[in-house]
Amino acid sequence: MNLGIIGLGSMGQNHVRVAKDVAGSVAVFDTDKARIDAMVAKYGAKPYYDYGAMLRDKEIDAVVIVTPTNTHMKIASEAIDAGKHVLCEKPVADDVGEAQKVVDKAKAQGITFAVGHIERHNPAVGYAKKNLDSGQFGDVISLSSRRVSSLPGRIRDVGCILDIGIHDIDTMNYLAGKPESVYCAAGTKTKGISVEDHANLLINYKNGITASIEVSWLTPMKVRKLWLTCDKAYVEMDYMDQTLTISTSSLPSYDPGNLFNIPLEVNAQRIALRKQEPLKNEVVDFIEAIKNRRRPLVTGDDAILNVRVAKAAIESYKKGKEVMVE
Repeated sequence: MNLGIIGLGSMGQNHVRVAKDVAGSVAVFDTDKARIDAMVAKYGAKPYYDYGAMLRDKEIDAVVIVTPTNTHMKIASEAIDAGKHVLCEKPVADDVGEAQKVVDKAKAQGITFAVGHIERHNPAVGYAKKNLDSGQFGDVISLSSRRVSSLPGRIRDVGCILDIGIHDIDTMNYLAGKPESVYCAAGTKTKGISVEDHANLLINYKNGITASIEVSWLTPMKVRKLWLTCDKAYVEMDYMDQTLTISTSSLPSYDPGNLFNIPLEVNAQRIALRKQEPLKNEVVDFIEAIKNRRRPLVTGDDAILNVRVAKAAIESYKKGKEVMVE
């Protein structure tokens, strides 16, 4: 499977590194010639100084789009017309309607269209999903997450909801189901930017599950965690360590006249998974989806729903009211 990487910023360079290990050959394009030359020197990638020429190359089977969000759908549409399978970085698009047209075009032409919601490929998320589906944790009651760090220098076109919050929106949707409404409070503390740099989202799901998401670019440390309250267990998950702590409890008979010494028995089991790079898992899933003609783990429709929730959250904090997810 021969891949072309379009866009060689930080994330694009990581895609080249991963693709070099799992793809047959790797081609690269960027508007900055120095970036192209660096990838050629470091990884032996095939250079293109016009992405149109890359799309016309019949030896390239698929492309990975790692460009600014507002360019995703134009490039994706051209790639589909050229018969290339597409892995598009998140968020899939600014405009949900435009994204739906491109995703529908891919379906009509038999093109695999995957989106890079990388946390769904995290082994810890996969472990949680497996145990939820099997009933090991019981039914989900609520979820909460925290994704905070310092302001990234690369961000200019979107705020923290669409940049990092969308990771947790995707995970919540994957684990909880169909979202119904969103309420969000957010703001901007950093001088010189016009987008939100901190936000708190509350998502209501059609099945009664609730989810809360905290995102911020204002903390000196990096935190990536998720908590699940289920009717059989309480689960704490660390995205970075790829660990889960699963807590259960039982309450034996006790003296109601001595509430200070209630004999609550808590069992906490820590699961340390074999660490895997989610980005590599994502690219491997994309390649296998193409080869086996199956759905990728994150489809275009999944990604569009994530953008709908994020857009609803942005509308919510700007209008100060709950917004339904259309």
